[in-house]
Amino acid sequence: MEKFTLSAAYDRAANFDDEWVASGTNTNSIDSYFLSITNNSEIPFGVLKLQPNEFLEEAYADIGTLNNGYAIQQAFLGYWSGIIDPENLDDDTNNDETNYVSNIASGSFNQEHLYSATGYNGKFAFNFATDYDDKFFFGLNLNTHFINYEKFTRLNETNSNNGSVVNNLTFENLLTTNGSGFSFQFGAIAKLTSELRAGVSYNSPTWYRISEELVQGIDSNNADPDIGFISDVVNIYPEYKFQTPGKITGSLAYVFGRKGLLSFDYTVKDYSSTKFRPTTDISFSNLNTDIGDALTTASTYRIGGEYRYKQLSFRGGYRFEESPYKDNTAYGDLTGYSLGLGYSFGDLNLDLAFSQAERDMNYQLYTIGLTDSARIESKFTDVTLSLAFKI
Repeated sequence: MEKFTLSAAYDRAANFDDEWVASGTNTNSIDSYFLSITNNSEIPFGVLKLQPNEFLEEAYADIGTLNNGYAIQQAFLGYWSGIIDPENLDDDTNNDETNYVSNIASGSFNQEHLYSATGYNGKFAFNFATDYDDKFFFGLNLNTHFINYEKFTRLNETNSNNGSVVNNLTFENLLTTNGSGFSFQFGAIAKLTSELRAGVSYNSPTWYRISEELVQGIDSNNADPDIGFISDVVNIYPEYKFQTPGKITGSLAYVFGRKGLLSFDYTVKDYSSTKFRPTTDISFSNLNTDIGDALTTASTYRIGGEYRYKQLSFRGGYRFEESPYKDNTAYGDLTGYSLGLGYSFGDLNLDLAFSQAERDMNYQLYTIGLTDSARIESKFTDVTLSLAFKI
């Protein structure tokens, strides 16, 4: 070992800011969401009723503490917003009733779905690097992660169908996610010749602890007048653990003296190894099974180069990421490119970089019932200006 380095760095690994609106005419209504939940969970009508002197928001909050509380809350929202009713609404002995009907008549529906997300994934990295005989280079990163994420969705739906009691409604959900985690990376580079380098690196899974809060709001022309107070209730869920997949990367680089270089990276990542924990929780166990059925191993290819002319540096790159889904019509492959220009003032370097990537995907509005998808053609663009000093 001839030398080693120690360093610390902060990286904003991901930016979650995103907003879009999908609108159009549909033959499926949001009533299918509430009916599917009541049919699958067989929720008795008695649990949706108010106790003497009980307010709507109090009942909604108390229901959230029950086993299967989320599903019962959704049925509660569907009933008190006037969207669904028990099949025998006028029967005073219908507490055990588990059959529900819609107050929205079939036909066509004008729908507008708003998606808005904010937040970021940050990472503090502590780095150690060393070399052996100026031919083999080794590096280790220890990382602490933190997530701050907020997602808001709103569905507006109207109809003029004959026999429909509910003609307009709004359904809102605000999910807040916070978490912290740990990961590590280990890498090695071998100088095979004075021009050719080969490298390999391993990125461990990131092990997160996640906490979430949910606020919901709903209204319709047939809703109880006090339904708006439900949006004052914050559902706080128990903390859970989440494990992202690890990845392995191999690389080659050819250096043309001081004139430039060419590099190629190949990465393999098994997305089906994503896990929610504790796995003894039946809902997490079922979710992990769904992940294993839907996701697969995906590869990423990157090629890049740099050419130097006097104080100027010209850079360019291309990347291709396979879809992590077995059915890539739901979440397509990603293609992207980057361009860069640098200028050296000696002890000071000024760099400008531009990158853009595109991916198409189908965003499913709800996981049950109203499972229609909005086709999203996404484009990600980054422009970075950096200034570096040599000391």
